[in-house]
Formats: sequence, structure tokens, C-alpha cells
Amino acid sequence: MVRNSVASDMATVYLNITDTVSGAQAKKVINHPLQMGGKVSYILVAKANPGIALCQCCWKWGHPSLACWALQTKCPMCMGLHGREHHHTLSGCCKGNAKANPPAPPTAEGMLCPHPSHCVNCRKDHPADSRKCNFWHHRFDQDWIKAQYAKVSEWKCSCPSPANTPTASSGQL
Repeated sequence: MVRNSVASDMATVYLNITDTVSGAQAKKVINHPLQMGGKVSYILVAKANPGIALCQCCWKWGHPSLACWALQTKCPMCMGLHGREHHHTLSGCCKGNAKANPPAPPTAEGMLCPHPSHCVNCRKDHPADSRKCNFWHHRFDQDWIKAQYAKVSEWKCSCPSPANTPTASSGQL
């Protein structure tokens, strides 16, 4: 069941119908009325919309893991070069540091990571695979996702490169 919008009092209910290859069972119920809670609804065919792929290697939207150019899998919580299952033992935030002053204890086994995550897509404090992410909410809107990535690319391109940045030693400010 999916609510049609935040302000709506209506929802769409999706049902999987176990059927034959010919679709005989589905044909029997499509366009027939269904009464629920005193309201009459009709069973319609849902349009297939698998959404946009979220890569399980680099955690960016728009391509599957098999097509990823990343050299190594990244953690969706900290973008470290390890999988989520090894976050506690390999990430700098959770493995602790006995040589630090004061020493930083490791996160206890079985505890969730108490440190803020960093989403590689929207740059907010949640894991890259979080349903709180704006990218997740737009996972069926390829144009929106492309536009967001274009804004990030545009911002990177508009920043002056270090070679073109004036320095105090050259007399320019």
C-alpha cells in the first residue's frame, strides 16, 4: 500500500497475482470492482516502473553494480573502502584509536555506529542507502536525478583550479 501523496487521503494498493503464462487469473480480476471499507475500487494493471538503479559499489544512482567503474566497494555509511558489514572493524570512526590523546574507544560490538554518516549523493548526514535521502524519494524520476548530479558537476567546474588561484607571493590578491 502506497499513499498517493503526503496530503492525500487516498492510497494505491499493489497486489501480486500468482498466474499462468497466459495471465488467465489476472484477466479474471482486471477491471472488476472490489469493495473495501465501504468504498468501491477497481482492479487495474500497474505500469512496470522498476526505478533507477542504486549501485551497491559506489552508492550513486543511475547504474547497476555490474556497470560500476569504482575500483572497490565503498561503505554506504562513511564511503570508506569496505562494505557495510565491516564498518565497525575498518572505519576510522568506529574502530577506535588507542594512540589518540585522549584514547578513542572502539564502538561496542552489536551497537549501531553513533557517528554521523555522510551521503555521497545529497551530502547530508545519513547513509547513502537511506530512505531519508531526497534521491530515494525521487528514485523513479531519472530527469530529477540527472539534474541533481548536473548541479554537483556544475559546482565543481565553477570552482577555480589551484593553478589559476592568485597567491599572496605573486603580488596578486
